[in-house]
Amino acid sequence: MGLFDKKAIEALQTWVAAGQPPLQRQPSILDSPFTTVLGPGAAPVSDQAAAMEACKVRIPSKGDRKDILANINAQSLDQYDTDDKGYLRKIGTAPADGKPRLQEYSDDLNRMIALDGRTAVLSKSAFFPRARGAGSFNQTPEMVSLDREYGGGVMLPEGKDGKDVRIVVSGNAAIEKWPDGRTVEHAPDDILRHEVMNHAARVFLGPPSGSKYSESDLRTKSTIDYDNEMRRKLGKAPRPPDNKHPFLGPTNRK
Repeated sequence: MGLFDKKAIEALQTWVAAGQPPLQRQPSILDSPFTTVLGPGAAPVSDQAAAMEACKVRIPSKGDRKDILANINAQSLDQYDTDDKGYLRKIGTAPADGKPRLQEYSDDLNRMIALDGRTAVLSKSAFFPRARGAGSFNQTPEMVSLDREYGGGVMLPEGKDGKDVRIVVSGNAAIEKWPDGRTVEHAPDDILRHEVMNHAARVFLGPPSGSKYSESDLRTKSTIDYDNEMRRKLGKAPRPPDNKHPFLGPTNRK
């Protein structure tokens, strides 16, 4: 059973047939602000077999765990490993090495791990099955480049009721352009943190703790301001504004 097995594809088809947008994506390969910075990358589609269980953040594929854990631990104050089945667990706190890390990232992950009956699956793939649009229920989703179409990372609802989520990252960096020509690099750890903190955690936990955002803001406000707040704490350059990039899609929050 591959990363996107029959049930996952059917869930994506149902999502679009119900009138939902086919996920948050860059407008096209021609006007996308992202370009890929090729790194070690990810296998085209790695084996992600085994059923998800409740109350966990999970990296099912053994081949994905080293890179995903390294990306999490590069920006999270708390440090993590997985058990033999790939379930995330806290193992301590980052050493005092002078590198900025986020307590907010740790707080989101720890709360997600403790949730009852909710699951976030983290995986790597160079390609992604995108539904072909409204009315395409009986069509097989097209396989598109995760880097070219989504800037290297995407989150989608998982399961019939959409209460679980799947995050897929390519493992490559991306370059985003400001309108004036300036560029901002998104390292692989930036891309994964964004998908976790700005999207998956907001599905599960609601607005960021202590933030200015309300529940309704999650669907109407751009998530980039919050992303830039975290980037500033990490000593990174800000991203350009994007008013078409909310925290959540119309029915993500359960």
